[in-house]
Amino acid sequence: MPDQEASLSEWLQSELYRRRTLHFSGPLDDEAAGRLAATLMTMDADGDDAVHLHISSTTGSMDAAMVLIDTIDLLGVPVRATALGAVHGPAAFVVALSPIRAATANASLRLVDPKTSHEGRPQDLVRAAELSQARLDTLRDRLAEVMGKSSEEIASYLRDGRTFTAAEALAAGLVDEIATAPRARGADSS
Repeated sequence: MPDQEASLSEWLQSELYRRRTLHFSGPLDDEAAGRLAATLMTMDADGDDAVHLHISSTTGSMDAAMVLIDTIDLLGVPVRATALGAVHGPAAFVVALSPIRAATANASLRLVDPKTSHEGRPQDLVRAAELSQARLDTLRDRLAEVMGKSSEEIASYLRDGRTFTAAEALAAGLVDEIATAPRARGADSS
């Protein structure tokens, strides 16, 4: 049975890759971001069609999110990021700052101030804190631009940990559309 499960998993991964689709769920940490970035770059090199990135994540690091955001910014193909279920914290930035943004009808996106921690000598801590704040300011400004809001409004959302339903995310400009399932072939159109 384990061989069948491994075989099925390998087939599924291969089929998703062929369809230029990545599914990610779980903590958005450095390892996960590295794997996703490498796969996105490989897909970019393999073709010109859009890549579909489906995300469900409620925890993660801002550094990991930045790796994905930077990678998506550099790709030569469009990325359609779709929020599935709960997408909170750093993963919400990835969805909101992708070129094509969607959420499923039951998705929620939660904007929160990312928590960072640093270790080292006092002067290193000061520099790390300054760099973290500069990156957050840049992300906040980019988010303000795509949402058509002021940076102050976005800062308020982040401070308050504002959660948006899919419909609210669409109305607020966090996503461009509510994703729907394609109709089944031969489905009655009445």
